[in-house]
Amino acid sequence: MMGKFAALSYCWGGKDELECSPPLKLTPSTVSELRSGIGISKLPLTLRQAVTICNYLSLEHVWIDALCIIQGDASDWANESKKMATVYALSTVTIIAASSTSCHSGLLASDLNSFALSTPPLRLPVLVAQRESLSGFHSPISIARDPIDKRGWTLQEELLSTRYIKFTKDDLQWKCNSGTECMCRQPTDVAKSRPFVLHNLLREEL
Repeated sequence: MMGKFAALSYCWGGKDELECSPPLKLTPSTVSELRSGIGISKLPLTLRQAVTICNYLSLEHVWIDALCIIQGDASDWANESKKMATVYALSTVTIIAASSTSCHSGLLASDLNSFALSTPPLRLPVLVAQRESLSGFHSPISIARDPIDKRGWTLQEELLSTRYIKFTKDDLQWKCNSGTECMCRQPTDVAKSRPFVLHNLLREEL
């Protein structure tokens, strides 16, 4: 993997949904089309939004399993699955679609619970408050708050990442080896939050 790139961690979705609305993915029959370039509109919503975030961060590449591993090819899966630790450990940032139930549902499942408080008609500014976040690193690792928390494979992707942006059901969170930040502005007990696993390859780079 040359240069800077992002990696996406997300849930594909349930069998019925994927059969009803099959997303574009890398298969022997789509290799040529994908190599020649496709319009972003052909991607499911979660993947499209991940590409938009990469553009905003000036990252030219994003690793997405459905588009980087030939689906239905056991040999390619055997080769590429061995590289998962390297992909997530060496990505510039991992985009985690924690609140997304599928590749079609997008990164934000809610408006991050911002809500306006009623004020008397005195031409005063409207007060905006934020509910307490109970997801992501504000939640014990043993409690599944978001759909992605129920998947062992995606937990591995989070733990291997050196830094991530996580879109939870009630917060937008950043975490790296230097600390954490979140939109809800709640204090974070870093000692109790989910630790990063420093990959051996990464140690060699430091």
